Amino acid sequence: MWLREDVPVYRKNIQRVRGTLSQPFYQSAAERKAIDDELAINSSPFLRVLTPSLHRAVSRMVEVQALRSTVNVAVAATSYRLEHNEYPATPDLLIPGRLDAMPTDPFDGKPLRMKKLPDGSLVIYSIGVDGVDNGGDVEAKDDKHRPADVGFVLKMPSRR
Repeated sequence: MWLREDVPVYRKNIQRVRGTLSQPFYQSAAERKAIDDELAINSSPFLRVLTPSLHRAVSRMVEVQALRSTVNVAVAATSYRLEHNEYPATPDLLIPGRLDAMPTDPFDGKPLRMKKLPDGSLVIYSIGVDGVDNGGDVEAKDDKHRPADVGFVLKMPSRR
């Protein structure tokens, strides 16, 4: 149930959340935390639930952005594999030619990560919303746990 005094607080905080969208995600972390901390102290239970859910929606949007960027790198890496019969060992083998530059990880502003595995497979990933590089942990271990990083593994095709 909305309380009359919740509406202006809600509008103010929606504007603050919208303001964080004008900055890269990793640069707006302190402002998002300040909004949550302020609401935890000075608002109704309804607003304490609603605003963090907006932050989660923004986080999911940025995850999709990161995944889209990893797909672009995967296309370039697959093109490289078709020509060289293996995935590239480093991103610089894709630049220039297949990519103008390695896309930026929206979670830290650094280039997306790429790691070649001993079996020849390639992991392309973003560090994800936790801001920690978990070494390319992109595959879910079960239905209850999401991987820590955002991306995927390109497996080498089986040789016949």
